[in-house]
Amino acid sequence: MEDLNFLKEELFCTGLESRIFAAYVNYGKLERWMPGFSDPTTEDSHLKRYHFAAQFTANKKVLDMASGCGKGSHMLATEGKALSVDGIDLDHEAIRYAKHRFVAPHLNFFQADATSYIKPNFYDVIVSFETVEHLPQIESYLKNINDSLSTDGIFLISTPLSAMELDSQPKNPYHVREWGFQRFQQEVQKFLHIREVHVQLYPILQSGLAQRVVNKLKVVAGVPVPNVPKLSQIWPYQSNSNNYVESEFGKRQKGYQLLFCTKK
Repeated sequence: MEDLNFLKEELFCTGLESRIFAAYVNYGKLERWMPGFSDPTTEDSHLKRYHFAAQFTANKKVLDMASGCGKGSHMLATEGKALSVDGIDLDHEAIRYAKHRFVAPHLNFFQADATSYIKPNFYDVIVSFETVEHLPQIESYLKNINDSLSTDGIFLISTPLSAMELDSQPKNPYHVREWGFQRFQQEVQKFLHIREVHVQLYPILQSGLAQRVVNKLKVVAGVPVPNVPKLSQIWPYQSNSNNYVESEFGKRQKGYQLLFCTKK
C-alpha cells in the first residue's frame, strides 16, 4: 500500500510539472516557480532570495508564507537549519506537490490563506517572497504577519519593482497590482518597521535605438557582441550610491525590492 501511495503521488507530481512546463513553453505563462521547470532567470532569482533568507533561520521557528511548490521552505529547513518550518499556500495542488517532493525533518506544509493566517507571537522568522502582488488586499495580510512575529522576530518580503507608483493593471496576468520603490515601502511600514532595504536587480541592458543599431552593425561586420548576463544579485540599497537610479527601477533596472522588517 505504501508503494502504491508513493506511485500515486509521483504520478501527480509529474503531471503537475508537465502542465506548468507546457504552459511556459507554449504560452510564456509562468504562474509559480517550480524548480527545474522554469527559465534560468526565474530559477536564479528565487534561489538567491531563499539563500539570503537562510542566513537568518538557524534554530528559529519559520513561516514561509505562500510557499508554492516547497523548494524554498526545504532550503530554509536544511541549508538554513531552522528549528521548524511551516510552509503555507492557498493552492492545494502546490501543497500536495511540496509534501511529496520536499521532505525534511521539522518541515510541514499545509493549505492556508495568506490574508487570514495568524499564529500570534509565534514565529521568529517569516518569509514572504513574491506573494503580496497576488493579493486583492494587503492590510490584513501585513497586520497578521506583524501579529504572528515573536517579540524579536523578523520579516522578509520581496515584490517586483514597478515603473509606476501603483500599477493596478500589471502586465503579469497573475498579479493584482505592483508598486513603485517608495510606494511599496510606505504601505509596509504602516504595519511593520523596515530596518533594511535590499534590491535584487538584473544588469542594465543598453537597449536604446542607437545601441541596437551599433550591435546590429557589429554582428554584420563579424564583431562579437558580448552576452549580457541575465542573473541578478541582491545588494543593500543606498540612496547615495551611483549603482541604483530609482527613476530607472522597473524600466531599465528590472528586478525586485526585498525588505528586512521587524515587529511593530
